Amino acid sequence: MAQSACLLGDPPEYQSRRRTPPVILTASAEPTPTRVIRARQSEFVEFRLLYRSEDAGEAMAAILIRNFRVDGALPTRVAGNEYEPSSNLYPDEGDPTEVTIPHTFGAGDAGCNSYTLLLTHSSNLNVLGLPRSNDDVAFVTWWANVDDTSPGSTTVESCGGEP
Repeated sequence: MAQSACLLGDPPEYQSRRRTPPVILTASAEPTPTRVIRARQSEFVEFRLLYRSEDAGEAMAAILIRNFRVDGALPTRVAGNEYEPSSNLYPDEGDPTEVTIPHTFGAGDAGCNSYTLLLTHSSNLNVLGLPRSNDDVAFVTWWANVDDTSPGSTTVESCGGEP
């Protein structure tokens, strides 16, 4: 009498998703970070960008900071939002996630200032709402010249940034 048997090996081991730093799709940034924003106080702007990340179920935080790491300037947290986990690091995992931070220029924005949008996982924020570790941060910086009535175009270099 013959017996038939099926030999199965152990099932394949799948690695669980891991958290990766966000990747900003810089071409999506609006307004374009390659030009100085010229604005007046009380003018409204939306800083936007698309990103991809492997979040492993953790929410993302977007923070807008005025004069982040600018010599001689006091950094100020302007705004922030939290975003649901997206886990879309690769195009076949879904569309990029959009971040939008609205801001209305006020008296504290007068002159040339940088506006840096920092993107990180929520657990990477300290009690002040700033990143603890730079290893899990992506960022884009815009420059704005608010209420400068001088004629001519303002360049990033003349507004305080690097050429």
